Amino acid sequence: MRAIAPSYRGIRSIALVGGAVLALLATQTPDALRAQTVLGTAGLYQDAAFGRPAPTGAAPLPSHPSGDDARLASPMLRHLPLSAAGWRIDGEIGALTWQIYLSSPEAASTRLFRLGYESAASVLPEVSLLALRINGVEIGRTGIAAPGDLAPIEFAIPPNVLRHGFNEVRIAVDQRHRVDCSTEATYELWTQINPAATGFVVVGDLALSRPSDLAAVYPRIDGSLVVRVLFDGRMRPQRIDQIILAAQAIALAGRFERPLISFAADPDAGFGINLIVGTAAEVSGALVAFGQRSDISGPTVVLTRSRPGAAPTLIATGRNDEEVAAAVAQLSAPAEPGGPVGTATSTWPTQRNALRIAGGEQIHLDDLGLSNLEFSGRVFRLPIEIAMPADFLVADYGKLSINLHGAYAAGLLSGAQLQVNLNGRDAASVPLSNASGGLFRHNDIVVPLGGMRPGRNILEITAKLPHGSDQICDNGVALNEASERFLLLGDSEIRFPRIARVGQMPDLAQTMAGGYPYSIPGSRPKLYVPSPDRETLSAAITLAVRLAVVAGHPIAFSLVAANPGADSGHGLVVAPARALDPALMTDIGLDPKAVQRGWQERATPAAQSADASTSDNPGPVKAGGHAGRRHMVMAALHGRSRVEPFAVEMDTPDPNGRAAPSKAWSDMLSHKPVVDQALDLARSAAARSAATLNAAVAAVRVQLGAHRASADLEIGRSVSLIMAQGYRATDRDDVVTIVTAPDPGSLARSVEAMVSPARWTGWRGRLAVMNEAAEILDTTDARQIRLIETQPISLLNLRLVAAGWLSLHPSIYVIGALLMAALLALTANALVKNVGRRNAT
Repeated sequence: MRAIAPSYRGIRSIALVGGAVLALLATQTPDALRAQTVLGTAGLYQDAAFGRPAPTGAAPLPSHPSGDDARLASPMLRHLPLSAAGWRIDGEIGALTWQIYLSSPEAASTRLFRLGYESAASVLPEVSLLALRINGVEIGRTGIAAPGDLAPIEFAIPPNVLRHGFNEVRIAVDQRHRVDCSTEATYELWTQINPAATGFVVVGDLALSRPSDLAAVYPRIDGSLVVRVLFDGRMRPQRIDQIILAAQAIALAGRFERPLISFAADPDAGFGINLIVGTAAEVSGALVAFGQRSDISGPTVVLTRSRPGAAPTLIATGRNDEEVAAAVAQLSAPAEPGGPVGTATSTWPTQRNALRIAGGEQIHLDDLGLSNLEFSGRVFRLPIEIAMPADFLVADYGKLSINLHGAYAAGLLSGAQLQVNLNGRDAASVPLSNASGGLFRHNDIVVPLGGMRPGRNILEITAKLPHGSDQICDNGVALNEASERFLLLGDSEIRFPRIARVGQMPDLAQTMAGGYPYSIPGSRPKLYVPSPDRETLSAAITLAVRLAVVAGHPIAFSLVAANPGADSGHGLVVAPARALDPALMTDIGLDPKAVQRGWQERATPAAQSADASTSDNPGPVKAGGHAGRRHMVMAALHGRSRVEPFAVEMDTPDPNGRAAPSKAWSDMLSHKPVVDQALDLARSAAARSAATLNAAVAAVRVQLGAHRASADLEIGRSVSLIMAQGYRATDRDDVVTIVTAPDPGSLARSVEAMVSPARWTGWRGRLAVMNEAAEILDTTDARQIRLIETQPISLLNLRLVAAGWLSLHPSIYVIGALLMAALLALTANALVKNVGRRNAT
């Protein structure tokens, strides 16, 4: 029986267990094979939580549970968080890894891991295996079932494997093709993890009670973190600023790579977390409803819930605005030394499972836990995730050197070779040309730095190993006679050159890689939301939280319910196209007329979009009658109402620093207009004045030749989201990024799609568009790039920046070289004239 380990050992060494086992593998049905392999590894020990042997199928449920007892008795599935690697494993070998935080009760009582998956029809079940490892311990292995068998399997987890803190879950596969033994056929192999049926099986009421365990919040079925903001009708921008910081703290604590903020979701869902931020006067109804004391005496953070099985609710409050801010700051405070860390994890914050690079490193495969990898298949693939700094200057001023050590077997055909792929593109290759086999050492494979990008990069080492025995393609013989074809030693080395560190704006790639320039320490960037309806504001806060995740620290955005001015600092503008200032769009190079033509038929009023998006929700609970505040809040938390559109309040706060108490916390259930009428009048007057001034400035720029609108990127009906970046003023370094869509509903849906880790890194240039299928259709690079200092001044970095800049401008380099040569010739000529004696004529 084969075991799948991180070293991916080949079939031959594993087949030494015995011919009888191999015969059993060939004759057993997939179900029997799965049961025997799972139990064979985990052992028939008595499970402490259930008092029965480790199960091979779904755990039995109580026969007739009802009410809250059903939630307590029924197992809940703790789903895995979404990562950039996704849910699919391609090729003959591969693995996916997750870091999951468990609270102390969860780590002590969880004894099952459920796995649902589907494989390609071309996978041969008899010789293909899947293995589960947790914190480096192999929990179980099973044969990959036939495509029609979609029943999830369960692995029993031995005691003391799970830990309080982060735990590493690794799922690896070793699979072979059913009928085709060519190297090309290996690309047809895949195994897809089903996120809806995969995760830890949790039994019992394991409620989160400590804010320090925020990382243990359950993700949604697809792995997303959902933060539902509960509010009291109207909110001031200052309160929204605090909500942004609190949501960022939750996402950073759990290392969630796809946070989603919602003002219109079901507050009673079993996943995600509800968030309430406000003074004691504003949230007194919520405190009473949750059985908490309402006489707050200082900054207070409460983690509670409405009933067993419901999602936790986080309340950050205080007696005044200053204490509320202090309570929110507690959430972002670093963990105490010696706190729960679980298993050793990869470097955070830039990318969760990536190798973080600053320049000049020398990394051995041993350092990554990859020692002496043996392989008996046809195409060996080893992906290595690399995280480059956000201010990494992408240019051909240096080379990445890969020195591979290993061996290959005799009998390989002429097409055998080593390949290095960088971000899906072939970077270099080395033939394995000795038919008698051989060793390879000190064969430096050089990859230019220009192929990398800020943020996430995938460096894949591939070995194509066609063999003469593949022409027979008898998988039964291959199982018994397979031998290793390839060996990659752990002392293989990857050497990174020194890299230039400088900001380049406009460039969406740097913003997506590390939140630059909004993540500059000590800065207070603006979050502009000209039309703050609930969908637009949900999209805006989602982006603000996602930027904090890639930056690795909270970003103190300041909400402004208007379009930015000419000298307003770095800003992020999130709004439907109809709410944007045409002069602003023109300034940063987005043609407002092209946007209008492309989306003219798709734009809908905000109120209509909001109503349409919640048409499936139950109707609102009326606030009249003798219903008490407690009953109103509990009705909200039990999902019997919907959160209606709200207004951002721009009133001057109370002189004593206290917000005026609302008439009832349950006002969140009553129907509110999208924007208060008085606020509409004030904002309209300000917008007309600003538009007049901006139009005048734009007209002057046209006359001076500074008009920068560009129609080189077509905005068609299929485009659902536009992201553009540029400078509002030519004499300032204030960067403005616009994220817009035809209407608020499209904006909310598109932002939810774009923050997915797999799509987040695809944005680059100064302008990019995405379609409704969440595919980036096109990008436009900036014609002029400004270099912005991000590091302390040093001669080494200046030299690297100069070299990179010249490599991006070869014509200037050539002209400079010619001028230097001419100057040298003139200097040499002048020196020769004045040295020695002249010959008499």
